[in-house]
Amino acid sequence: MISYRVMTDKIILTLIGLEWLAFGLIGLLNPMLIASMLEMQLGSLNAISEIRANYAFFACMGFIALFSLWRVKLMKTAYLTFCIVLGCFLLGRILSFILDGFPSTGGLIIFVNELIVYLLAIWRYQKREVLF
Repeated sequence: MISYRVMTDKIILTLIGLEWLAFGLIGLLNPMLIASMLEMQLGSLNAISEIRANYAFFACMGFIALFSLWRVKLMKTAYLTFCIVLGCFLLGRILSFILDGFPSTGGLIIFVNELIVYLLAIWRYQKREVLF
């Protein structure tokens, strides 16, 4: 029988993994679509390359979350990765709110989504016993 703790992790990591893998693949394969969704203007090949690079990373993070469903010892590492990355994203976004002003509704939705995933990841990270 699967414990409550493991089942909770499997549900959270499945949702996070699917979200990050899906958006990562969309941005990797169609950076112009992601740019339009984010209300960004891509004026150069370097800008498109940056979108692809970032979204390849997001897809990889989603894959790690999903892979940890079968490698339970990897769960804490997956959570730690999300904590570090999303902590940095949130810090940058908060600084941008202060220096640049509040973003559009889409930007606020992204912020709230990242905050929720960060809070879930830090909560579950603290509950996992094994790191490696």
